Amino acid sequence: MHGLDAPVVADVEALTERAHVLMRGRDASDRNLIDAAMALSAAIAQCRQRAQVDEARLSDLQADLFWCKKQMTVDQITAYRAASASAERPHAAAPVDRDAATITAAALFAEAEDFAQRTPDAFLQCVRYFEVAQRFPETDVGRLAQQKSLAAQIRAMRSQMQDLRQRVAP
Repeated sequence: MHGLDAPVVADVEALTERAHVLMRGRDASDRNLIDAAMALSAAIAQCRQRAQVDEARLSDLQADLFWCKKQMTVDQITAYRAASASAERPHAAAPVDRDAATITAAALFAEAEDFAQRTPDAFLQCVRYFEVAQRFPETDVGRLAQQKSLAAQIRAMRSQMQDLRQRVAP
């Protein structure tokens, strides 16, 4: 990971891994989405503190955070905002979302395509394409991203089912 010092890389990786575990195990009745969003916010803040920001890594984290927020209920959003503003988590108070006015469908889709090429995890691919589809729903690129997001989601569910079958098989 270029642009980040080794201790920061380790922190960002640990926060990202924690967020991904929480995102996969989310349940509408618990705090997993909020905790995942907080971990991602912290990772984004750490990335931004460096002199050279790893833009690809930052983009990955922002897509994950976008997905988390889109999955949240109103109560979860309120709790996330309160946690972000708390004195215990000052890093999370900094803006972490993309500037919607400066991103284009084509650029965001290209980032998602690049991510899909370098990341075999179908669930995370689904998350990346989901962001494009949600931000640009009435465009050809948005519709293509929706198709790719759904295809990745199906692959992720099949993989999860296969893992479950292997665990319960005699």
